[in-house]
Amino acid sequence: MKAHRSAVPALAVAGVLVATLVALSAGAQERFKWPEHPENLQVLPKDIKPEQLRETMIGFSLALGVNCYHCHVGGPEKQLTEFDFVADAKPAKKTAREMLKMVRAINQDYLTKIEPSGTPLHVSCALCHRGVARPERLDDALAEVIAKDGVKAAAERYRDAIAVFRLNVETFPGSGNPYDSLAEAYLKKGDRVRAEAFYQKALELDPGNDNAAEQLQKLRGGDEPPPTGG
Repeated sequence: MKAHRSAVPALAVAGVLVATLVALSAGAQERFKWPEHPENLQVLPKDIKPEQLRETMIGFSLALGVNCYHCHVGGPEKQLTEFDFVADAKPAKKTAREMLKMVRAINQDYLTKIEPSGTPLHVSCALCHRGVARPERLDDALAEVIAKDGVKAAAERYRDAIAVFRLNVETFPGSGNPYDSLAEAYLKKGDRVRAEAFYQKALELDPGNDNAAEQLQKLRGGDEPPPTGG
């Protein structure tokens, strides 16, 4: 399962990530304690430890660029102690469970059959989402911005994308997909040198990244990068 085309999150995504980390920081932990026995767990292990639950939830926030109230009953004005983490009122929480089942099935039932004797392949939420709640192709996301707000707004999105993709590279340094996304953003911007460097890194980390291999061939063969739509 490879998802080498990605969406362009706005500056708000970076803000959400920072807000999430602040909310889950040591200061917040003094007010909110992760439960020893979480209720209403349907996919995650029922005996999951508090520190494991914390790492899992922060991982979801980073992967999707969302905050706790994306899935749980609460809001930006509320403290974590005021959230209803048990309730199933939000559709996003139910969707998250189905996505977790899908990821588990891919890892356990499919990828183990591809390279049973080699280094096991593994997928995660961040592989496709990479900082956005709803993954989209870069071209589609920018075309929508151009149609609605014009080329200047799309250019701002390019800059936002580079900033957030750099954050993803720092967060997931062992994954080739964030490098692929960053390379794509630089290619759309017209920076062929950086695009080539990051596509090369993506290919080193994931030799099966066909998109990175194709783009490298075009860059090194002197082909012009694809049009940006404006």
